[in-house]
Amino acid sequence: QILPRGITVAADAQSKVEGTVDPTLTWTVGGAGMVVGETLAGALARDAGESAGGYTIRQGTVSSAANPNYAISFVSGTLTITAAPAPAP
Repeated sequence: QILPRGITVAADAQSKVEGTVDPTLTWTVGGAGMVVGETLAGALARDAGESAGGYTIRQGTVSSAANPNYAISFVSGTLTITAAPAPAP
């Protein structure tokens, strides 16, 4: 029997300024690591909101179901939105 390889997917911390486009949500892989030449399917997601503050980056569709060769443990991250500068007078 072939078992899925155990890996840890950790969301990278990201930041942006209010009113700008979200950065691409990325991750790093730990644990046993990926098999050479393979990539993970899926995308991370973040909690909704556009005001200054911290928003949790969640697993989204980067799951073991979407990547059956891997048993994925997930570590969330934070997207920090900073206040936009006040317009010049």
